[in-house]
Amino acid sequence: MNKSYYGQKNATARLIHFLVGLFVACLALAVILALAVPIGFYGMAMYLSPTLPSIQEIKTANLEMPLQIYSSDDKLIGQYGNRLSLPVTFDEIPEDLTHAFLAAEDASFFQHSGISIKGLGRAVTEVVTDDDSQTGGSTITMQVAKNYFLSPERTLNRKLTELFLARKIEDELSKNDILTLYVNKIYLGEGAYGIPRRCQKILQ
Repeated sequence: MNKSYYGQKNATARLIHFLVGLFVACLALAVILALAVPIGFYGMAMYLSPTLPSIQEIKTANLEMPLQIYSSDDKLIGQYGNRLSLPVTFDEIPEDLTHAFLAAEDASFFQHSGISIKGLGRAVTEVVTDDDSQTGGSTITMQVAKNYFLSPERTLNRKLTELFLARKIEDELSKNDILTLYVNKIYLGEGAYGIPRRCQKILQ
C-alpha cells in the first residue's frame, strides 16, 4: 500500500516537474523570439539603409515620360515610348477618385505609418511561395516604394527593402504627396500610367 502510494506520488511529481520544465522552455523560447524579431529587423534596416533612395530622390521622384518630337514652331509631332504618363498635382485629383482608390486599395491609408500587418504577411507569403498573385495586402505607400524605386524581383531582400523604404517615404513625405505619387504612377493598361494619360488613351 505504501509502495503504491509513494509510486503514484513520485509519478505525479515527475509529471509536474516535466510540465514546469516544458512551460519554462516555451516561455524562454517566446522571450527569445520576441527579442530576436525586432533585433533582426533593426539589423536588416541598418544593413539596407545605405541602399535606399535619398530624401531628395524620394521628393523628386520622376515619372517615365515618352520621347516627344516637336516641329520648328513648337507643335507636337509625335510621341515614342510605351510607358506614358502625364503627372497631376494633388489638387487636380477629383475627391471622389481619391475616395475610390482608398476604398479599393488602402482604406486605412491616413491612419497607418506606411506598412500593415496584412502587408507584412503578404510579403512573407510571396517570398516563401514565389507567387505575387495575391492582392489587397500592400499599402499605397508600399506600392509607391515598389513602383518608383524597386525592381519586380521576388526576393526576401527586395521585400524587406520595400517595407523599410515605405517607412522612409512616410517619414519624408506628407500623405497627400504619397497619394499623388501613387495616382501618377498607377498602371491602367495600354501603356498608360496615371489617370490623365488613361483618359487620353480612352478618348483617342
